[in-house]
Parts: sequence; structure tokens; C-alpha cells
Amino acid sequence: MPERPSRREFLAALTAGSAITVSGCASVIDTVDSSGGEKPTESERTSVPNTSESAARSTETQTATDTPQATETEAEWSIDDVTISEPSVSLSPVTLPEEQTAYPTMGDDEETLTVYGSWKCPYTREFVLTQLPGLVDEFVRPGDVSVRFRAVAYRGGEPFLGADAPRSTRAGLAVWETDPESFWTYFTYVFANQPQERYRWGQPELLTRFASAAGVSSPSKVRQAAKAESAYSERVERTLTSANENEIWTVPRVVYDGDVTAPTLDAESTREQFETAADE
Repeated sequence: MPERPSRREFLAALTAGSAITVSGCASVIDTVDSSGGEKPTESERTSVPNTSESAARSTETQTATDTPQATETEAEWSIDDVTISEPSVSLSPVTLPEEQTAYPTMGDDEETLTVYGSWKCPYTREFVLTQLPGLVDEFVRPGDVSVRFRAVAYRGGEPFLGADAPRSTRAGLAVWETDPESFWTYFTYVFANQPQERYRWGQPELLTRFASAAGVSSPSKVRQAAKAESAYSERVERTLTSANENEIWTVPRVVYDGDVTAPTLDAESTREQFETAADE
């Protein structure tokens, strides 16, 4: 696991426009808090530049509590503008656990790799669409390993990547709870059509549209979970605790047997995790 940068190093790198070595969606607040140091001052936080015009690399410089000033284009943006297209990749059909699990899981092997990500994170999207399908074909479909997905909804005491992130997390858990056979199709639909994270797109209406497009049996239950702040609160909290225990402050991250890798930074190390698990 890469060495965690100090607050000074992190802020300096962001000011210089560098992605440093975290290669993932993070927040300044989260990085500082989980390292045990002081929180950045208000002036330090607001001095960090926002580079969210890049859809693939935007979240590297956004704090969890940022509310970017809307440009004319952003002010006119609406979830109604989102066109949902069929994904070019597929994770379905895939074997599901014989018994229902708390978090979305594919495969029924005891050796399980856990992916920590965010529905709103463009780096998680990159991993899901470019690396995960190959790993699933090679290791999960043959029955060698299982993969679990846990969405991080809060970090540093705030919604992670926007106030709509918890709604997206609850919606995903509702799909898994009510129609697990459709979850991995829903999973790819959301990431393949993911709007830029600067937009507060994780709204019940759009999440319901994603569920309908993916063939989820009860889209209305997805809407209800997205709206209800108390829905799946225990599962959400357990994910935060687990992320803290694994010292995960940036996503996506893959965890197996206490080892944490950054797939969008070091794909080979993640692949080695899968190989190790498959050999067990």
C-alpha cells in the first residue's frame, strides 16, 4: 500500500495539479483525518483548485464538503439530460452466493476479494469498466474466487463526493437486497452511464431509471431506499468501520487477506491478489 502523504505534501501536490500516488477518489478532509493529523484550515481547503472539468480525473482535488460554484452550463444541467445506454461490458450472468450476503457479492468461493469504491467516483468507474470484467472472466466465473463490492458513503464525517453519494449507496444496497440476480447488471449500467461527479446526480429519480433500465424487479423499492436516510444505515456504518480498519482513504481499493491494492494505480498488484486468492 502506498505511503500516506502528509497534509502539507497532499495540499502542495493538489495545488500543483499533481495526482501524486493515490490515483483514486479522495478528499482532503479524509486524508488528513485518517492520518491522525490536524484538519486543514478553511483557507487551505478553499485554496485547493477544482479540476472537475476532467470527467476521468476530477475527484482527486475535490473535498467532501465542497459545493462548487455552478457555471452557466452546470446550472442548466439536469438529471433529465442523462441518456442511459446499454453498457459495452457485462458482469452478468455470474454465480451468486448460495446464501444472501449483506453486501453485493459474485461467486460462491470462500476466498473473497473486497472492492471498496464509490458510485460517484470516476476512478471506480475506470476500474469497473476496464479491469474488473477481465478479472471476473479469469478468476470468478471458473469458481476460483469471489468478489464483494462495498460502497463508501461517508468519509471524514461528511458525505463522500457529494450529498447524493449516500443515496446512491442505499440504492445499490436496495437492488442487492430485493433483486440480487439483477445487481451486477445494475452495477454496470450505473458505472457505464455515470455522470461527472461534480453534478449531484444521485437522485432518487435517476437511480430509479437506472434500476428500470437494468431490469430490476422493484425499481420503486430502490427509490424508497434512496429517499430514506435510515435505510441500510447499519450496513453503511459497517463499511465505514471496515474501510477505517483497512486504512482506506482513497477509492477504488481492493482488499484480500489484509493486503490493500490500488487497481487504477498498480493493476499488476491487484491481479496478483486475485492469483493469490485463486491459489488458496
